[in-house]
Amino acid sequence: MDLETKASNGSEPRRTYETDLNRTEESKVADKLSMLWKREAIKLKPFAAGDIAILANDEDPEEEGTIKAFVEIKVRTNSMSSYPTYMISLHKLQELSNLSEFSGLPSILVVQWKEDLGYWLVPEDVGVFDIKMGGTTQRNDPQDMEPCVHIPIEDFVVLESSRPIIEGVM
Repeated sequence: MDLETKASNGSEPRRTYETDLNRTEESKVADKLSMLWKREAIKLKPFAAGDIAILANDEDPEEEGTIKAFVEIKVRTNSMSSYPTYMISLHKLQELSNLSEFSGLPSILVVQWKEDLGYWLVPEDVGVFDIKMGGTTQRNDPQDMEPCVHIPIEDFVVLESSRPIIEGVM
């Protein structure tokens, strides 16, 4: 657990829980995205709205360094099918949506589950999704409970899967 803190909207500073292992796992996902999308992924600074920026590919010299999308990476140890929805902080989605609105570029939520890597394009608003109080109680931090958006799992596009293929089913 990092000892860094971040003040949010003038509130009390908050401990961050990101570890070196978290950063390593996110970096592995960023490398996968680079390979799958054939584009460079650049890590953004801590506390940015997203984790990485996806750059234009090298084929057009005039596009060099041009950002094409912002990506928030989440790594989970459960299977994609463990829950009917993926829960994420409403505040995080609002930050990503604001980034898209201001920049004109897409923001993408990428989740690495145990066997699957999937993505979801962040919409302008989340009014069609269930918004409920949620979070984790594992760290005994009351600030971990907050309004969360529940995104149906079937709304994710699977980029990569290590699940066994069952004849006649998949």
